[in-house]
Amino acid sequence: MSEANWNKSEALNPLARVAMETLGCLCALEDADVLPLRSFALPVCTGFGEAHDAARRILLETQYRGLTALALRSGRETVVGFPCVGLARPFTDAGLSYIGLGAPSIVDAAGRLWKGSRAGFFPADATNPASILRGLESARGELCILTAGLFPTLTDPELDPLCDALGQALRAHGGVWLTLDAEFPRAFMAILKALCGDHYMDVLLRSNDMRQWRTAGQFDNALVIDPRWDYERLLDRAVARLARRGLAVARIPMAPKTLALRSVPETHPARDAILQSLAGQCWWQITASAPAGARQAVVRARSEGLQAVEIDCAALDYLSSAGLRSLFQILNVCPMTLLNINEVVGDVLEKTGFDTLVQIRNGGMDHV
Repeated sequence: MSEANWNKSEALNPLARVAMETLGCLCALEDADVLPLRSFALPVCTGFGEAHDAARRILLETQYRGLTALALRSGRETVVGFPCVGLARPFTDAGLSYIGLGAPSIVDAAGRLWKGSRAGFFPADATNPASILRGLESARGELCILTAGLFPTLTDPELDPLCDALGQALRAHGGVWLTLDAEFPRAFMAILKALCGDHYMDVLLRSNDMRQWRTAGQFDNALVIDPRWDYERLLDRAVARLARRGLAVARIPMAPKTLALRSVPETHPARDAILQSLAGQCWWQITASAPAGARQAVVRARSEGLQAVEIDCAALDYLSSAGLRSLFQILNVCPMTLLNINEVVGDVLEKTGFDTLVQIRNGGMDHV
């Protein structure tokens, strides 16, 4: 990395640097969707040696192409990229909407590049949940939220409000949150081992100045799993931490042979070993559980054999597809009445035809 680029990267917040490093990796691979943003790119240059940089480039490309493929297969109407690296075309070409969240300079450039498409770009800070939710106000349909490099940039106190914000977005709109962040260090070490063979630990130890790792935000919170310690225990701890925020994790095995990685061409001497190492890694698919009141109503209706259920919706601001599914589960057990619904919830019920399945009572007025 040149001195000018290094100074430029040091002046950025960690999340912006993550986005610009991903751009640099893809620009080096001449990815047509990214090249117009090359003035914002930073090369992958850790200062820890050629093997270290090569492993990181492979992992960054794997992360981008894998999350893109998962999002396209998810069936969700709106894809959210956070941090935004301006990669809207794969989604808009497929007829999906795209919302990019991230550093103002990058979202401004991406917005100019994709002006007039089905894409919107909004400045957002991972440590400011309100900015995230503002950026998602225009979302339509269920979301597929993609985060790459987000977890390692934050401390534990910063992670909880971020998870709450994304959980709130999923409950409002429905959908999934996809990331590799939690297992990024493990995947990196697997690639490094495939590249260096039995000498990978020597390479890692030479680069493993913990002060430098922590400066870069690595291994600094409970949701980034350090593979050098008790991996299964740390994995359980990370899953439990998300569960306490009302978020459930499903681990999805990678299928690296389907990604057509340009950084691992057919002629790469370690291609088979790299693809095999990646096949042992997992994406995280995170979903938001239904509100506690709906879950409790389903449980009571089933366990107590209730003849009817009334739900007071006075505190319900919005009803997502996940909420509709919860109500439908109750209807499968017994009839239901909804009390004190607001105009927004009533509109959702009417548009989905749900208002014909339940009794609605507002201010003494019944609607069946």
